[in-house]
Amino acid sequence: MKLRTLLFFPALCFVSNLAFTQQGFFLDTWQPKTISTPDYNPVNKSEFNASVAVTIHATDTVTKVPVYVFGDNANTFTSSMSENKTLMKYLSDRKMGVLRGPSGSISDVYFWNRSHYTPPADVPDSLLSGGGKDFEWYGIRPDPWEPGWTMGIDSFYSILAQTNVTGILTVNYGYARYGTSNDPVAQAAHMAADWVRYDNGRTKFWEIGNEVSGSWEAGYRIDTSLNKDGQPEIITGTLYGKHCRVFVDSMKAAAAEKGLEIYIGAVTCEASGSGPANWNVDLMKEAGDVIDFYIVHSYYTPYNQNSTAAVLLSAPAQTSGYINYVNTCAQQAGMPLRPIALTEYNTFAVGSKQAVSQIGGMFSAMVVGEVIKSKIGLSCRWDLANGWGNGDDHGMYSYGNEPGVPTFNPRPAFFYLYYMQRFMGDVMVNTTTKGSSAIVAYSSTFRSGQTASVIVNKGSAPQYVRVNVENKKVGSRYYFYTLVGGTDVPTDVTRPFSRKVYINGQGPELVAGGPMNYATLKANSGVINDEIVIDAPPYSVTYLMIDSGNTDLAINDTLRPTIQWSNPAAITYGTRLSSTQLNATANMTGTFVYTPASNSLLNAGDSIVLKVTFVPGDINFSSATKTVILTVNKATPVITWDTPADMSNGDTLTSDQLNAGSSLAGTFEYNPPEGTVVDSGMNQSLQVVFYPDDSSNYTTATKTVLVDVNYVTGLSENELEAIRIFPVPAGNELVVSGLADLKEAELSVISPSGMLMLKESITVHNNNKTINVSRLPAGMYLLEINTRSGVICKRFIKGN
Repeated sequence: MKLRTLLFFPALCFVSNLAFTQQGFFLDTWQPKTISTPDYNPVNKSEFNASVAVTIHATDTVTKVPVYVFGDNANTFTSSMSENKTLMKYLSDRKMGVLRGPSGSISDVYFWNRSHYTPPADVPDSLLSGGGKDFEWYGIRPDPWEPGWTMGIDSFYSILAQTNVTGILTVNYGYARYGTSNDPVAQAAHMAADWVRYDNGRTKFWEIGNEVSGSWEAGYRIDTSLNKDGQPEIITGTLYGKHCRVFVDSMKAAAAEKGLEIYIGAVTCEASGSGPANWNVDLMKEAGDVIDFYIVHSYYTPYNQNSTAAVLLSAPAQTSGYINYVNTCAQQAGMPLRPIALTEYNTFAVGSKQAVSQIGGMFSAMVVGEVIKSKIGLSCRWDLANGWGNGDDHGMYSYGNEPGVPTFNPRPAFFYLYYMQRFMGDVMVNTTTKGSSAIVAYSSTFRSGQTASVIVNKGSAPQYVRVNVENKKVGSRYYFYTLVGGTDVPTDVTRPFSRKVYINGQGPELVAGGPMNYATLKANSGVINDEIVIDAPPYSVTYLMIDSGNTDLAINDTLRPTIQWSNPAAITYGTRLSSTQLNATANMTGTFVYTPASNSLLNAGDSIVLKVTFVPGDINFSSATKTVILTVNKATPVITWDTPADMSNGDTLTSDQLNAGSSLAGTFEYNPPEGTVVDSGMNQSLQVVFYPDDSSNYTTATKTVLVDVNYVTGLSENELEAIRIFPVPAGNELVVSGLADLKEAELSVISPSGMLMLKESITVHNNNKTINVSRLPAGMYLLEINTRSGVICKRFIKGN
């Protein structure tokens, strides 16, 4: 993993009419490209109105597409990868065009033709920048156990041969600074020249050092007391430029000896403030006439920050600024423009597994798109394999202790870049978009006639994209693969970093990665008819290929906004419409007009249609409508019915008891009906059913009340009224008064379930009788007073 401390700033040096330099020799190997019609599953056209129009201007060429823009970086510390045949197949499937070696910062301490048994004598024991003791790295690995952890130079060459790609190698420039020989620059340049001879044409492109302007790099700062050719402690652009001339001279001479043509690049800063002041201009003044191309690196996002998806997916747009800056510096130096190579790119984002996520894959695909669009001739992602680091890992293939994932299993970036190479034709053409800044498209044509577009939705909302093709006839079908992340994402919606990628709905069997049948997956395919409209889910990339044919597809950039409105939850009759139901949203500002309007009272029904018309504030968009279905349930009438007064045995039910009411018109049906003699007893049930006249909006309703029917035989009204019990509720004692006129009586306390709880007799003529009820549990009880003349029933409540 790259550890760096610099920050990147937008290019400050810009000339508005500066033309991009063409890719030059990076296009020498360009070949016309053909693509075959894939097997497919038929799908219907998107049912949504287009919210974005993408127009492919098929005859407006941006540039030819170099084969080297799909490259990768190897490194020396992840085993002898050439021995892994499964990994070699992945690399071959990628058709990456170029592979950079031997590593990143290790390049400036790398001795390609030595082993640890023969270390160079003219290096110090430690460095002031870029390495401590035993910092050297070697290209020859003689011990049989070493291929299990490190890669020798011949293993790198084996990868090139097995995957049919050319190499780009970074020679050890740092040695020219920290070497202790009398002429360390010549010594380092001669070692580089010997490498060119040994390489023998397997590598076409060469770099003089890695990130040499950075304080983390070996050779940035040296111990001047050990230096013998008067170099300063800190490197400068002028010094590096002078040294570049020596390297170019030695390396080109070595190539000429072998009858080879090689191209050599020098390290530049990609933006003002990203390196020492005036580095580019000073370097170019010294070596701009002999250098073949300029090198930039970018990790695009702020260093060591937990960047959001929005930050990652907006970062690739910086690419054109890098080209502007480097070209402007060349003009200021009075030197010709040169092709530019982005030999390392990735993201500095950490903390949410960004680099190993599907967002990281989208980011990589967008960088390649911007690289081609900006006319960069070569680009290499960092890197093939690295280490897990809890997801802060730049490796395209797993390596190390990633939970549940085998070594060299492809991560999401692999799948995005596999389809990027497959669906990028040989010529990029101009593409315009209208409707949403969330959609970015990179379009191209194939010599075999098809038109293609890579459509990125970098936003969190779905988009519906109409694809127009201008000045080129189309056939009857279009084919596409849509890549999205999985559901294994954190709750933070700004960081939807899934370690999985799904392609046309098919995902990985493991906890990370993608479907391993990626090469044989069927495309989705629709019939063109009069338009092409595809769904672009949030955070997705769609790789689209359109048949060639004889049909002119009418350009239609009429757009309608995307309205989001789900069927509301059911309401009950009497509830007026409000923002709870009328809550449509759109992907832009504008005005919503609802039918029926807010505050409307709807009749009950199962499939009531609500409609909204959205009038967008953006005049580029037409109005749009959407409907939803609402269920209005019938309301239940409210019945008012108070508990009737106590009755006596033998009484008949009358309107005194059967007096339920409602605010609605309707019919009451009682059970028992009026005129019924109710049995004596406590809590006798009376029920009513109410039938509302408005049965369309109201259901029938029922209510029950309870009435006590006291059983009294032979007792006068005075006797009944005289009997009282208190206190209410009772505590430990219950007092019964009004007993003076009774001759004999029995007092029984009965529970609600009919159980006899206690019983006492009274034979005296006292007015009051006190009963100890302390042992009774709290609750309601029935007190029966059995006299010669009859039974008196009274209820009481026992408190706590």
